[in-house]
Amino acid sequence: MFAREAAEKQMTDAGDATSTTCLFLQNILESGINAIDNGASHVEVKNEINEGVSHVVSVLKEMAIPVNGDRNVIKQVATTSANGDDLVGELIADAYDKIGDNGNIKIEESKGVNTSIKIFDGINFHKGWASLHFVNAPKKECILNDPYILIADESIHNGKDILPILEKILSTESVGSGRKSLMIFCNNIDGEALAMLIFNHQKGVLHSCVVQMDFLGEQKIDFMKDIAAATGGTFISKNTGKRIDQVGIEDLGTAGKIVVSEKETTIIGGTKNETIFNALVKDLEDRLHEEKDPDT
Repeated sequence: MFAREAAEKQMTDAGDATSTTCLFLQNILESGINAIDNGASHVEVKNEINEGVSHVVSVLKEMAIPVNGDRNVIKQVATTSANGDDLVGELIADAYDKIGDNGNIKIEESKGVNTSIKIFDGINFHKGWASLHFVNAPKKECILNDPYILIADESIHNGKDILPILEKILSTESVGSGRKSLMIFCNNIDGEALAMLIFNHQKGVLHSCVVQMDFLGEQKIDFMKDIAAATGGTFISKNTGKRIDQVGIEDLGTAGKIVVSEKETTIIGGTKNETIFNALVKDLEDRLHEEKDPDT
């Protein structure tokens, strides 16, 4: 059980080295049990394991060789991670050339016989679904195709707060909009509101997912505004003067696809306002440059 959980976590976090993880786990367990059998306390063993982990991590960081955009190194690492598949390694190196340091590469199973690269605009960040009940795909993921997107700096508890927008989405879908799913980014969701979304999702009435944006302070506001800019949606907050129960279809963002796992969200092909989005990207690049070089 321990080995399976450790391997799954390693695959989720790094995508490789599951066998190495299991070997480390086996050695740590055997050594720890042996130490306890010989008189060591459980607390002492735990503390020494933590100290050992910290030491190994610090040594590995010192040994690590930065990639720094070196295409050959990227290809070598990618080929190794793909079990020696040179074609996959070459394609990942090509993808990196196209998207640069700020891009994100995801590998999916092809529906055909060819392996290819597709470039999409999107956002990827480390926040996952609010409930396991939203999962509708392998790897504990929730996948929404062509969803509407609600971005709100609010906590949602009552079903009556989200019922109006759910009814509007179902109404537009019935007249041929083609969209029948809703992605919600909010502060928190629970109670009747969460139960309503899960029920409709599992019954296939309206597929949905919720990500709770529990960032701190201004970081949360900035991030939610980024999502709104990237998807063409309206950032709903007390300052906008509009409540969730007053939201209309015109306030919702859209995207080609959203993939949400336990710890990660990827928004692909957001229907952004180019002018607003480009200005946002420029501002972020300037701020990043200032952080790296505060004297300029």
